[in-house]
Amino acid sequence: MSHDHDIKWTRLDRIACGKCGAHLDVSGLDAFSELACPSCGTKQTVPVQLGHFLLIERLGSGGMGAVYRAMDPTLGRFVAIKVMKAEMGEDPALVDSFLREARAAAALNHPNIVQIYSCGQEQGQPYIVMELVSGGRLDQLMANGRKVDEIRLLEVASDVAEGLKAANEAGLVHGDIKPANILFDKSGRARIVDFGLAMFVNRQQEQGGVWGTPYYISPERVRGGKADHRSDIYSLGATMFHALAGRPPFDGKTAADVVVARLKKPPPNLREIEPSIQPATAELVERMMAADPVHRYPTSASLLADLRHALVQAREARSPIGRAKMKKKKRDWSHVIVLGVAGVFLLATLIFVVRWFSEASKEHAQPARPAQPARPDPTPRPAAASAAPAAAEDDAEGVTIRQTEGGRVRLSVTFFTGDLEAALVRACEHLAERPARMFEEVGTLAGNVPANSARMMWLRVFQALPLWVQGEAARADELLRQVAALPLSQARGHPVYMPQTLALYLIGDMSEERFANDRRGWPVWYADLAGFFKGLKQVFAGDAEAAVQAFATYAGSSRSEPAWAYALRPAAQRWLEVLEKWEEIERDALSRAAAGDLAGARGALDRYLSEAPAFMQGPAARARARIAAKEEETREARRVEEARARRGIVQRDLDALDAWLAERTQAIVREKDYRRLAHEARDVGERMETDEGRAQAAILREHFERMNELKNLLGRELGNTPYRRPDR
Repeated sequence: MSHDHDIKWTRLDRIACGKCGAHLDVSGLDAFSELACPSCGTKQTVPVQLGHFLLIERLGSGGMGAVYRAMDPTLGRFVAIKVMKAEMGEDPALVDSFLREARAAAALNHPNIVQIYSCGQEQGQPYIVMELVSGGRLDQLMANGRKVDEIRLLEVASDVAEGLKAANEAGLVHGDIKPANILFDKSGRARIVDFGLAMFVNRQQEQGGVWGTPYYISPERVRGGKADHRSDIYSLGATMFHALAGRPPFDGKTAADVVVARLKKPPPNLREIEPSIQPATAELVERMMAADPVHRYPTSASLLADLRHALVQAREARSPIGRAKMKKKKRDWSHVIVLGVAGVFLLATLIFVVRWFSEASKEHAQPARPAQPARPDPTPRPAAASAAPAAAEDDAEGVTIRQTEGGRVRLSVTFFTGDLEAALVRACEHLAERPARMFEEVGTLAGNVPANSARMMWLRVFQALPLWVQGEAARADELLRQVAALPLSQARGHPVYMPQTLALYLIGDMSEERFANDRRGWPVWYADLAGFFKGLKQVFAGDAEAAVQAFATYAGSSRSEPAWAYALRPAAQRWLEVLEKWEEIERDALSRAAAGDLAGARGALDRYLSEAPAFMQGPAARARARIAAKEEETREARRVEEARARRGIVQRDLDALDAWLAERTQAIVREKDYRRLAHEARDVGERMETDEGRAQAAILREHFERMNELKNLLGRELGNTPYRRPDR
């Protein structure tokens, strides 16, 4: 048995070489030290054992325990295991709380949350087994006062807000958002870690444990209030402040100084510390860190909308057009005055010239001829041709405005024609079964069209579809954000805005009402296509019922042109079948849970998900959360029933003691044999069923023993003291 930061494990005497299989004697070596295999020379790390897991190296440690990279030999995969100190497991109520929080967090399945695989207790130590995320942490980017790039930080914060939104919808609060709890995967996507553990730590703190760093704790937490989703928003805001400014919003020599500073004054002005920060970002952080939770963002969804807006503003400021606008704003006002004076002078000159020519033309005007009656045209034309044609074309985008016979203007938008349209239709055929292939083929098409064109934006929007299908919502949203941030030169309402408007709507930066208003006058197929996109995103968000309606509307549309806009019908029909099957699975799982068969309910979900598309994790997560809630409800009901039963047993013991005491009252008065009564109280206590009954019997026994001692003392004192008659 060894210890590492108060963590217990079991030492191994022999291990097998991972390359040649040779058996190596490691009995005299320290845990996690390296040795070379004598047979093949491959370097090995000396592991230790915790339960059936092999701990390979320590990734970090803190006041509550340590986290290790480990191997799960049962499933043959690397995992991260966070092990709490053994002393944390001494309180059964806290361990139960720890396991309950961890199980609830395990129901979260979201790309911006580190997945919890399992939890338990080993050698008295609570532990959590989770997904191994190996791309670093935010606190490492901020080490030594380094500032994080504004755009990168807004991307990270958006990822974190996405994760918090999913957790809030499942009824969970993190409670300890800070840079060390924001991890990165290999693609750079931000992932939140320690859901479940944070609430356990908070309960430890409430009982007098260590607070840890106070830089990111919300004021209501400092005052001992309960943490909710707005506390998470505050902590994320404080994290963003620290990352952008290179220093925390509040500081001091001690943790108490930091806490007092937070309660006495608002955070500093971020732009005064770092003037390059965009106003939208500074305002966002200021609202997130409002001292009163009421003044913060009410939901993670509303925070997300402003984060995306701030990200668009920051990217525009970095773009050549944005920099040009900034330079234009910084021009000296003297140039404006000079240009204004010159403009007034030119305008006066122009008015003078126009008047001079007008007078000259009047002097030389010829007398008007009498009007001649118009002769009818022998070959009359259709009424539609009698007016000037209101047709215009944008060949680069495939936009055509045509006039019908009734004189009405009709907007016809094609975007894709010929071979390009046929290639896009073929790519869409792979969406349901081979989404990765669709992503590659559409990406190839995007490389062959002009950058920043509407066609390129449409192709990027279409590339988001296979990413959603594969469960990569963060990457899909990033593509859509890129489309949403592209600057366009045409007037608002021009058809080139169609893909960008859809992107803004899908990432949540445009309301349903605004989206309906902006697309007014655009072809009907656009609304059909938008419905399909929305349906897929609703599946990923877990709203299967709304997704069914969206897919059914798209698949059942009577339109079929343009072909590329309706090329997703096979996928819509396939997913309607998937969702129909899901409704049966969900009903079965929930009915099992209601009947108390929680293991069967989870098993039914797991079996379905082993064959279902990845995007069905969203509805499954929602169902798991409902099952977890039912499980907690069942456990709570069981605890209440057990407590009620226990109270009955305790009352029975106390009633038995009362009956015995009532029976012996006469003997106590008559015999005063307190010693014998103390012995009888001991015998009665041994027959009690509960600790409470035995404790009460022990109290009675102690009382009788003291009464016996007092009786003996009085007897001795009275025997040794002579009697003296009082004087008359």
